[in-house]
Parts: sequence; C-alpha cells; structure tokens
Amino acid sequence: MTTTNNSNVFESYEWALPVGNDVNVPASVMLTFAEKVHAITSGSEVILRIAEKESIDADLSEDEQPSYLGNYRLSAMVRMVRQSMEFLSNEAERINEWTYEVHTKEGRERHYRSAANRLKAHGEKLPKLGD
Repeated sequence: MTTTNNSNVFESYEWALPVGNDVNVPASVMLTFAEKVHAITSGSEVILRIAEKESIDADLSEDEQPSYLGNYRLSAMVRMVRQSMEFLSNEAERINEWTYEVHTKEGRERHYRSAANRLKAHGEKLPKLGD
C-alpha cells in the first residue's frame, strides 16, 4: 500500500486580519463552528452524491424515463449546498474578525480607536486604554 503526502495539496490561506499563534479562542466557539462544518459538509456530500448518481443514471439510460428527483429538485439541492457553503464561509470570516478584535492586542486597540473616533464625532471621550 502506498501513501501519498497531501501536505502540498492545499496551500495555507492567509486571512486578511493577522491572527498570531498566541491567541486563545474559547473552545466553545471552535466546537460550535466545527459542529456546523461537520453537519453542513456531511449533508452536502450526500446531496452531491445523489446529484452525481442522478446525472450518471440519466446519461446511461437509453429510454427517456424521467429521473427520480427531476431537474427542479436536483437544482434546489445544489442551491442548498451552495448557500450552505456560503454560510460557512461567512461564519469563518465572522469568527476570524471576532478573534482578531477581541483576542489580539492589535484588534482591541483598533476597536478602541474606532469607538473613540465615533464618540469624538459626537463630542464625547473614552478613557485611555488600560484605565
């Protein structure tokens, strides 16, 4: 049996916001996200397998018998997979931004400056960070 090294199959992705290795994100956040990823990817895999089987069956069929699900239902299932993937992408981005803003010094400082600028626009002040 041969094994393949898949370490280079996926290149690492650089998030737009720098989050270092010294960030401690609460486990509950990561577990909740992992549950969503598992549920959506497992369901998506099943849907895509069904769609693929329907497509293969249609290609191999010599008679004009309609597919079990039909094009409308298959299309709806594929749209659901696409929307689910978009949800996961948005959720990952939201968690990344939250992690940066709440769990890094740079993010907290950026958040503080943003809040100070909003208050300054209304003639109010924030205390200095760390007071």
